[in-house]
Amino acid sequence: MARLLSVIWVIAIAVVIAAGGRTPTSAAIHKPKPTPTPVALQYEEITRLVMSGTPEPPGFFQDDRQSIVAAANAPAPQHRGLFGGIMNAYQGAMSAMQSMRNGTLTRYTYYNGWIRTDDVINETATIEKCNLHEYITLDLAHRTYRIESTLPSPQPTSAQSMPAGGTATVSAAPGTADWTVTAGRQNLGPRTLEGIATHGDSTSLAMEMTNATGSCTDGSMSMRI
Repeated sequence: MARLLSVIWVIAIAVVIAAGGRTPTSAAIHKPKPTPTPVALQYEEITRLVMSGTPEPPGFFQDDRQSIVAAANAPAPQHRGLFGGIMNAYQGAMSAMQSMRNGTLTRYTYYNGWIRTDDVINETATIEKCNLHEYITLDLAHRTYRIESTLPSPQPTSAQSMPAGGTATVSAAPGTADWTVTAGRQNLGPRTLEGIATHGDSTSLAMEMTNATGSCTDGSMSMRI
């Protein structure tokens, strides 16, 4: 009887060892990996056109945003009659000037390689799907959209004949000019905007064309970022 019990214990221990040392199955080794979430980024931007003077310093984004939204939602008074039409045109021009001073509000969203640009005030947006060669225009106010393909259209393989009497002409004689480009950069140093530590710089670019001849003309332009 004692010998029988010892044999049973040996068998039980062997079973436990075999169960504990069992190799994992292929399902345990090759576990499916979760799909990573695409990186998403969204921010809003106010763009102003300053005709003269020095632009206001940054750091008041929320106040500027509220001013733009309030100006857009304010109903414009309408006048009747001939004089009323003149007043309406004048108020429309003043509203456009005020809109330029306040700036335009744009929202940018980046997700999964796609770019969405929203005109917040006019309730329109565009979505650029570069990997799918698609350009989508949204009218959020009317809940409509339009999809355009950016794939190049196939070109005909056969040669196209020129219409009888057709000739290629150049309307203006070629010319020359001296083109001068001047660029500069100013370090604005660290700043705190909306509670976020930032570092800024100002870049200026000026281009001037002089001593023009032929179809070229003298001119100049400059910009500051």
